[in-house]
Amino acid sequence: MRPVLIQAHDLSALPAGVISKWMTKAKLHYDAHELGSERTGWPSVLRLLARTTERILVPQADLFTTVSPSIAQWYAGEFGCETPTLVLNATDNAGFIPVAKDYFRSTYSIPETALVFIYVGLMDKGRGIDWILDVFGQPGCRHHVVFMGFGALTEKVEGASRSHGNIHLHKAVPANEVARYSAGADVGLVTIEPVSQSYLYAMPNKMFECRMAGIPVIVTNLPDMAKMIETYGGGWTVEPNANALAGLVGQLDREKVDSVAANSKPFPTWDDAKAVLVDAVRKTLRT
Repeated sequence: MRPVLIQAHDLSALPAGVISKWMTKAKLHYDAHELGSERTGWPSVLRLLARTTERILVPQADLFTTVSPSIAQWYAGEFGCETPTLVLNATDNAGFIPVAKDYFRSTYSIPETALVFIYVGLMDKGRGIDWILDVFGQPGCRHHVVFMGFGALTEKVEGASRSHGNIHLHKAVPANEVARYSAGADVGLVTIEPVSQSYLYAMPNKMFECRMAGIPVIVTNLPDMAKMIETYGGGWTVEPNANALAGLVGQLDREKVDSVAANSKPFPTWDDAKAVLVDAVRKTLRT
């Protein structure tokens, strides 16, 4: 049997995808989950090599999808290709069963007067981890934060949790459980730093998971995340620094959080994104 469609999942798989297309005569779907040649932490030489590779190989794709409007526009402007199809990195809500609302509160003996903030995902540079630790490590901070994930900064977070009674480190959970556990908090934190173009144009799935969990979310004031909050509500945007985050966290209380949650529109779900993807694939296979 020969494939009719090959999916290159991100830039690292694109060369193999192109070769496979040539060998099998199948259609090629390039699925870029971030701005592949502008990743955080890559040296300039590696970025140049990646961009050259992508520039040469992208025209071989019969279908090109990506996850944010700004990334799609960047590719169209930089490579002169058609604007990629937007397939949001949304969350599948099938079978969603949240944990008890007081899960973190009871686990860490957090008083009812304090809000529970949650950071989920990779704990590494460029994710605002230091900002969060600075804010919640300040003397007199009345709110609590839970980190749930793993990464290079795990030890730093663990050390802060030993020094501050309002900073907590929860073990990582499977990807399909993230939204379920997030429902046990009051406010989500998606504090991406604009340290690269890929991060600048990010549309993280953690933002969608927090909204599916029913909690409002604080996002960095970056183009696509800010546009989602502007369009659907359900959160706040904050400038990318610790002082701005501290100012927002300090003014939030139960009434404000509940009001924002109650007056928001539902975010798109994976059902919405999947419909776009399926339609694009069908059109590609018919051509």
